[in-house]
Amino acid sequence: MRRTYFSTCIFIVLSFAGLAKENKIGIDPSKALNSLSMDQWTGKDGLISNNLTSVNQSSSKFIWVTSFNGILRFDGVDFKLYDKSNLPFLQSNGFYKSFEDSRGNLWFVSQSSGVINYSGNTFNQVLSSEHSSHSVRCIAEDRDGKIWFGTNNEGVFIVKDSTLEKVDLGEFNAIPIMDIKVNSKGQLLFATNGAGILSYKNNQIEQYSTTDGLNNNSVNKLVMAPDGSIYAGTFDGIYQFSERGNKRISQFDGLEINDLYIDDYNNLWAGTEQGLYKLNLTDNSFDNFTEAEGLPANQISSLCFDHENSLWLSTKKAGLVRLRIGFFKNITNVDGLSSNNVNIIVENNNKYYVGCDDGKISVVDGKNVSQLAMKSTFFNIGIRDINFSEDGEILVASYRGLTAIKNGKESFIDLNQYGASSDVRRILRGKDGTIWLGTRSSGVVKYVNSKNVTLYNSVNGLKSDYILALEETDNGDIYVGTHSGGLSLIKKSGKVVNYPIEDGKAGILIFNIQILPDNNLWLATNVGVYKFANETIRRINLDPDLKAETIFDVIVENDNAWLSTNLGVIRVSVSDLDKYIKGELSIVSGKMFDRYDGMASQECTGATRMTLGSDGKIWIPTLGGVALLDPKNIHTNESIPKVYITEFRSDFKERELVNEQPIVIDAGTLRYEFHFTSLSYIAPPKVKFKYRLKGIDRDWIDTGIEREALYTNLPYGDYEFAVIASNNDGIWNDQGAVLKFRVEPFFYETTLFYILLIAVIGLIIWGIFIWRVHNIERVNAELRKLNEELDRFVYSASHDLRAPLSSVLGLVEIARLEPTISAKDECLGMINVSIQKLDGFINDIIDYSRNQRIDIQPDHVDIEKEVNDVFDDLKFLDKDGRIEKSVTQIEKRDFITDGRRLSVILKNLISNSIRYHDLEKDNPFIKVEILYKANIAIIIVKDNGIGIDSHHLENIFKMFYRADETSKGSGLGLYIVKETVDKLNGKIEVSSRKNEGTTFTLTIPLLKSIK
Repeated sequence: MRRTYFSTCIFIVLSFAGLAKENKIGIDPSKALNSLSMDQWTGKDGLISNNLTSVNQSSSKFIWVTSFNGILRFDGVDFKLYDKSNLPFLQSNGFYKSFEDSRGNLWFVSQSSGVINYSGNTFNQVLSSEHSSHSVRCIAEDRDGKIWFGTNNEGVFIVKDSTLEKVDLGEFNAIPIMDIKVNSKGQLLFATNGAGILSYKNNQIEQYSTTDGLNNNSVNKLVMAPDGSIYAGTFDGIYQFSERGNKRISQFDGLEINDLYIDDYNNLWAGTEQGLYKLNLTDNSFDNFTEAEGLPANQISSLCFDHENSLWLSTKKAGLVRLRIGFFKNITNVDGLSSNNVNIIVENNNKYYVGCDDGKISVVDGKNVSQLAMKSTFFNIGIRDINFSEDGEILVASYRGLTAIKNGKESFIDLNQYGASSDVRRILRGKDGTIWLGTRSSGVVKYVNSKNVTLYNSVNGLKSDYILALEETDNGDIYVGTHSGGLSLIKKSGKVVNYPIEDGKAGILIFNIQILPDNNLWLATNVGVYKFANETIRRINLDPDLKAETIFDVIVENDNAWLSTNLGVIRVSVSDLDKYIKGELSIVSGKMFDRYDGMASQECTGATRMTLGSDGKIWIPTLGGVALLDPKNIHTNESIPKVYITEFRSDFKERELVNEQPIVIDAGTLRYEFHFTSLSYIAPPKVKFKYRLKGIDRDWIDTGIEREALYTNLPYGDYEFAVIASNNDGIWNDQGAVLKFRVEPFFYETTLFYILLIAVIGLIIWGIFIWRVHNIERVNAELRKLNEELDRFVYSASHDLRAPLSSVLGLVEIARLEPTISAKDECLGMINVSIQKLDGFINDIIDYSRNQRIDIQPDHVDIEKEVNDVFDDLKFLDKDGRIEKSVTQIEKRDFITDGRRLSVILKNLISNSIRYHDLEKDNPFIKVEILYKANIAIIIVKDNGIGIDSHHLENIFKMFYRADETSKGSGLGLYIVKETVDKLNGKIEVSSRKNEGTTFTLTIPLLKSIK
């Protein structure tokens, strides 16, 4: 369907159009785009991707960025990502753009997750009645507050009762909708990909396409101007609908338009696939900014202005870009400078001569930059100084020497013939025409003419031959700034007077000297600013927050002193400097101007001079070209920043911040962590904060630029955490943000507890008596048990000691009566057996005693070697060698344990295996297997001996327990093994079958250290 009156109804003025705005949003048309200050954020700065689909600022002042990898919220410092990891209902992370409705709710349209609503710090998915999501491209709100959505291939939807409802577009239902606009009469305009523009009202549809004059049927963006005109951004330029007639905007022909915006200066901005373009609709002036002019990428997906008048660009390849008017104009190699490494700037006849590191001199004349015609004398030798005489002679200093240029002719002045070096840093032409030269290695050269040359150096008065600065007083005296030689004065009479700095401290460099009207001096040095007055040099203490110790130059302009540094340019008040000298101030505060204020490079060239131009502008040499500052152009950022508490964590757990309700914290919480931000984007690192926890802090705590606070061990009660912040110019938001929370008490801190306590105290008193009686009975029972064990030990020990002794005594008497030597030898053998048994019992007692008394003694132990040593020590128990003994170790490992105790354990286990082997078996064996797992050692001792009846197994580790009367041991061995294993924090297990064999499994942990 098509109506010829489409063009007459489409330009209806928006309800808010034509209203005057007190604060203009936009950029002055007189400012060239390539002169704007630019900042960029990429993946290196926290972006999830450099391919962005849109950028927008909400009324909360947060910057919202969409991408194919999720949604990002930006506060100028940190990006917070929302994707499938924290929004599990998403089908994918792809998003196209964001939109804020009249109620302050945010809407995000996505690639495959439909519509996402953000309200009250909570994200929710809006689905259609069939609970399906869609690929949604655009969003708009009509005058009734209804929200409309355009999809990729399913037409248009509207939100009703929190669900998406299909709008019937007839034959256009499958056309991708790229943008939607609504005018004050309720007419909706749909920009489509392939069908031009559709007008929709009261279910009636009209179409405007290429047959009606539209550039291209693929339309990406619609924007409405205050005068009622509508501009359509297409794949092939911009088309205007107006009461005065419809037409192509020819300046944009051939450009693929992605986004459009009209600011309060009547500038039409276009983000395109070919860069950023601007047309002033008032005077028809046209400008562009592309990669050729320094834009990081041509493909701009969207643009928006923020509340501080900065222009934000989302790009498809270079992340996020911000453009704004800075205080500086930068002149770089893009403008025609031969090099961006600038050493000196000198004004002559309203032209500025710029000496660069490449040995060339660029001439800045208004907006034009040209090169001073010179021979290759200075090729790749940095220009250190430039000086003009009244008759037009130019003197050029470099480390190759001094060159004079006059009437296009160059002549080299050889200083070597006068005993001076050629490394000239400074040229000063005195009031009488005398030329003074400061050199790097031969002091000062006074040059009147070729026959009248005088040297001032360390031989005839100066304290250093390394000269950095020369300045002349009204009476013709010359002040000299040196490297490590302090300040010197060459009087007109030729006398040299020296003024040491800080008692002649070495390593202080006077870069430049500023002579004041009262003939006092400011000295710019590598350790700060000094004032020379009354023949005394005194250091100025600058505010440490400026973080600038090295000062390259000082220029006084009205009541301001400007200091160049490697971090930018500092402005301080001259009256504050004087107050410091008088003792009225302890430090001098100032403001740092750097890249956030428009400097292409904030690093001023070291040890060089600035130039105060005849027009009042300051020319600053930097490592990124010339930074030109007009002090009259500096203004204060009056925007009061919004302050937010963005995160609250208790014991590292993030708490949800919803509806400003107090957060309840469990008793026993130790750590409270607050993260906050202030939304001033001009210079986020210059935003400062103060916070206070009501009930804990008596005064505000100045945290500087830090954006977090930490408290620990808060007592129970109600709290309010408040934070306030300033913008980059010190304008404070004194209302700030407040977070209320309550720390719950422990039960013992409640009133109920005290009531119960009173009742319980009486029970405790009564209970103490009962407990004392019970305790006495328990102690008595333990004593009885100990007495029984002692009686048993004494009885068993005396029996086991007496039996072999009695046997020995009996055998001695028998031996005496035996008549033959062989009989006596047999008795001696039997005596030896009894003594061996007695000795083994005594050793068992000693092992038991040592295990109880001596502390653990960690050592590096080779367990395999310990086992083999035990086998060797016990050879006498298997004299015939019938038992097969083997050791298996899966891996070799350095193990730390108590070697002596381990030896006792192994000796008892292996000796038992030998003593109780089965003589009737053909292949008796003892196998020891050593395993390691993590920090433990597992030792398995297995034999195929006589075994142990199962009913004995639970008692074998008891003192003096014998499984049967034929037992050959003392009954202490396995008891000692168990006690020793317990001492090592290990465990031992046994399994055995009668007549099949026994297996002991020993587990010992690795000891942590060796004392």
